[in-house]
Amino acid sequence: MKPAPLPEHSAPRRHRRWWLLVPPLLALGLVVGARAFVADVYTIESGSMLPTVRVGEHVLVRYSLPAHLERFDLVVFRPEGDGQPMVKRVAGLPGETILIDAGDLVIDGRKLAGDAARPDPTPLFDDRFHDPRQFFQLDLAPAGPWTVAGPRDPGGSRMDVDASGVRRGSDAGLAFFHKDVRDGYLEADGTRVPGLAQVGDAVVTTDFSVPRVSPEAGALRLRWRLVEAGDTFEVVLGEGRAVLVRRPGQDAPSDELDARPLDLEGTGEHRLRFANVDDQLEVWLDGERILAAAYGGNRPFLGVTSGGDRTSAPRVAFGAEGGRASFRNVRIGRDLHFTGAGTYGVERPLQLGLDELFLLGDNSTDSADSRYFGPVPLERVIGVPVAVTRPWARSRWLGKGRSAAGDGIGRDRSGIKITQDS
Repeated sequence: MKPAPLPEHSAPRRHRRWWLLVPPLLALGLVVGARAFVADVYTIESGSMLPTVRVGEHVLVRYSLPAHLERFDLVVFRPEGDGQPMVKRVAGLPGETILIDAGDLVIDGRKLAGDAARPDPTPLFDDRFHDPRQFFQLDLAPAGPWTVAGPRDPGGSRMDVDASGVRRGSDAGLAFFHKDVRDGYLEADGTRVPGLAQVGDAVVTTDFSVPRVSPEAGALRLRWRLVEAGDTFEVVLGEGRAVLVRRPGQDAPSDELDARPLDLEGTGEHRLRFANVDDQLEVWLDGERILAAAYGGNRPFLGVTSGGDRTSAPRVAFGAEGGRASFRNVRIGRDLHFTGAGTYGVERPLQLGLDELFLLGDNSTDSADSRYFGPVPLERVIGVPVAVTRPWARSRWLGKGRSAAGDGIGRDRSGIKITQDS
């Protein structure tokens, strides 16, 4: 008896089963190829780049470099030997000389220009989270001119001052920030992480408004103050002008650095940003730069302690004289600050080769970077971190102006170690 012949469709069925494996194999190949040649995800394991990226965050790294690297770009590189890849920020570019001086970068003998692209200021105070009465020295009503309400997240606090009886030039109508400006930062929930090093470069931003009908019209003057190493700078709006001044002493007349006509009486709410970064002052009003000046080093007015680490005067203040005003959305921040630890580029200018970068960590007091191991050849740079992908609640793009508050300050001095996700 002959065996029954195989069904004619058996061979084609096996053929079809083989083809079912093609799509997943192709997808797997694409994933493996992408991870090998296009991009991959890494995990941050230490805190030398806080608050830009945090310990435990997952970062997407693109395995290619832009046509032209720019200062403050983020990069990933492999250190010499078998070390894990590290994330750092570009501080010095090929062919430049670089020196770290009092926290600032000196490139080819000069501090950075006022219009140079920089990362956003690192936040130190935010009235959405902090009660101004706990951070500012101010005389509250009924004995004093200030009334404070809030904070009311997301609206923040409101600070009203009736300085109608405050004489011209008196500080009685000012609110003084009584915390140090150090290299700390804010966590995402507003918790303050204390810093170690005093930072010279500070930025204050406030929204403000004045009454639409003011019996003191012409007498009202609004003031913002920044102090660095005892050097006192002020912005004054009032009497039809905006003026940027430097106060050399209590009884000496102020030096006028810049001025322009301006009348804001009764015109609603405005936003002012006053920055002192790299020996350059800038004042922005409603998104327009209205005043600017550069100065060649600090000239103390109120002085600093003998150790030079703690100023004897508040670093930030604002308020009014001769009238009433309201302030809200108060933010105080600092510039990146690089300490003088290490060997390279800290005592004398360092000349970079035509294929070398000088890389630094944002959390300078806890970062092993080019100050310790020297310039990094371009060939060791493997990619650019473009985004934080996990945790999902903290996912965000990364770049010069995109940072987030960190979780804490590491103490391992090992730099940011990142290990490849499995």
